[in-house]
Amino acid sequence: MTLKKNHLILFGIIFYIFAASTFFDGSIFIKLSRVFVAGLFFVVILLERRVKIYAYYIWLLAFALMCVLSCIYAKNASVAKASAITMLVNAGTIISFLGLCYSSDSEDVPLIAMKALAIVSVILGLYVFGRFGVFVFLKSRFIESNGFNSNTLGLHSAVGAVLALWILIQQKCKPNYRWIYYVCMAMNLAFVVLTSSRKALVLLPVSLGLYYLLKSESWLKLLGKVLVVIAIVAVLWIALTKIPFLYNLGGNRLEQLANTVFNEEKADGSTAFRFQLVEWGIDWFKQKPVLGYGADNYRVLVGHLDTWAGAGGTYAHNNFIEVLVDVGLVGFIIYYSMYFDVLRRFRKVVINKNSQKLIMGCIFIALFISEYGIVSYNDKYIQLFYAIAWFTMCCPEKEENRIV
Repeated sequence: MTLKKNHLILFGIIFYIFAASTFFDGSIFIKLSRVFVAGLFFVVILLERRVKIYAYYIWLLAFALMCVLSCIYAKNASVAKASAITMLVNAGTIISFLGLCYSSDSEDVPLIAMKALAIVSVILGLYVFGRFGVFVFLKSRFIESNGFNSNTLGLHSAVGAVLALWILIQQKCKPNYRWIYYVCMAMNLAFVVLTSSRKALVLLPVSLGLYYLLKSESWLKLLGKVLVVIAIVAVLWIALTKIPFLYNLGGNRLEQLANTVFNEEKADGSTAFRFQLVEWGIDWFKQKPVLGYGADNYRVLVGHLDTWAGAGGTYAHNNFIEVLVDVGLVGFIIYYSMYFDVLRRFRKVVINKNSQKLIMGCIFIALFISEYGIVSYNDKYIQLFYAIAWFTMCCPEKEENRIV
């Protein structure tokens, strides 16, 4: 591959990471980025005169086609159709993105992607807080003009902070550029606090704690790291619950989460409603367990109830329940089969102690855990991260994962 063509492929990879991470769904820039990535991948196919098919492609298409199939029996066919189209577009874009990753001659594609994720989260945070105000999420969890919520930015920032810290610790950047990742780490951490996102505040210690525990070479070092992690979490908990400014930003939400876990009667209104959404979802799943009610039809079912969400309904705030209700047990098995494949590969990573694969796997697991409170199957950023994590797990044995 010529140098210019490889540079163009790397540009396409970075360009889509930037677009998918910083622009809202439906924006013209997102649409242009998808066309660009798909077009560039098509040109690469023409130049190489062959199509390589990987297991991840099969998984993406299988679940997207399951969503298409659900349009036939969906409770609301128009809602299911719109969701199915979105899933097909997302699948095609991710396939094109991964195709560019596999076509690049550079062995540093995973690292380039990780650096891009660390930086673009800062750009998104600066845009959101610069436009809507530093304390916008203290007033509301949503930005009404575009439906953007605090958890979205919080998870972006948490992932960016973890990756920036890893890049600094592992010295994966030139000395002259280290300041960039110090800035990224500091600003992303500040954004996590400003969003007061419980998912983001949980993702940070889970991903980093898991990374340092699994990276340990001996039981003695492991015990020491466990104690360090406990101490850091304790200090953060005290700071977030005892310092008034930090308590108002995010400590109160963590305290509510703890109260919910250990004493359900003290659950705040938001958490109590989320529990109710899960209970409704379980009941609906029991009624149609095999194929569900159709893609994105959980909100349709909620729309028929008397809730604050009105006739438009709301999503399940839980990916496991959302998938089960939308596409049933069949769709659930298809969707989570990829997760098990990543975890299978991660087991080998833990044995081999590959630092780069380990940190991506730990963030993957942290995001997987956070799906108790988010819906990820139609989230373009989380799906992009999962694709990058899978690709990182496969490197450098790229050809071993090819099917055709």
